[in-house]
Amino acid sequence: MCVTCLGTTCIQCKANALFGAATGTCECYGSYAYYAAAELCLACDSSCLTCSLPGSAQNCTTCSANKYVNPADVGASVPAGPCQSSCNPDTVPDTNNVCLPYCHKSCLRCRESLNSQRCTACPNGTLLAINSDSIDEGICVGSCPDGMALSDDESACESCDASCATCLYPANATSCVTCAASSPYFTVVSSDTVLARSLGMCSSSCSDSGSNAYVDVVDLKCYADGKCPVNRYNNSAEKKCEACHSSCFGCAKPDDKSSCKGCSNSTYFLRLESSSASSGVYASG
Repeated sequence: MCVTCLGTTCIQCKANALFGAATGTCECYGSYAYYAAAELCLACDSSCLTCSLPGSAQNCTTCSANKYVNPADVGASVPAGPCQSSCNPDTVPDTNNVCLPYCHKSCLRCRESLNSQRCTACPNGTLLAINSDSIDEGICVGSCPDGMALSDDESACESCDASCATCLYPANATSCVTCAASSPYFTVVSSDTVLARSLGMCSSSCSDSGSNAYVDVVDLKCYADGKCPVNRYNNSAEKKCEACHSSCFGCAKPDDKSSCKGCSNSTYFLRLESSSASSGVYASG
């Protein structure tokens, strides 16, 4: 809404707007509000003192003396509604004569009086854990509970993907940290190097990770192309990564738990054949 600029600074705004030093933009003042279609500041309805939408009696944000704003959405960040002679039931006027619920002590703003489950904003030091059936209301918590993660703007806790029990990012099927009971098999997708943990997707079976994926029978992780971790051997018949013999440190061959690459501290290694990859059996010390 700037008419004349000097460099990056606006020195003249359109009618009914002033330059806001804090925001660096032209802003509507007094009984005017921005109308996006015309890119102008236009007059509020005569019943409003200030408003969020010009020309509408339903979008007052403050009223003249002895009148009260009764917002359509009492939990909105800028509540707006008609100016009336009294507040609606179950609401009380704030210092600006805007009628709001008498919020539970845990809420900063809310949609229902004394209901801690319907906060829409929280006091400093707490986060809004958004209800699964809502987009902007829930309870105020000190930190995100299991099944939730910080929103992009870090102002709220939002639900993990349904396949995750815990996650790093909300509503993201590839950022699970642990899996829900209904999707217990974990496939590593990436690593969170800061917290030294794996991120991945959870599924009802390892077949979701590829036709040749093997499942580790100990931790239910899925491994593509049968690449089982250290101290597991490939059970190719059942597509499982199973524990090597307790005396082994790593298995050398698939389908053979006693084909050791090396030995634990209590055993020594008996080489059975000569090849580029050493293998052998264990013997007690």
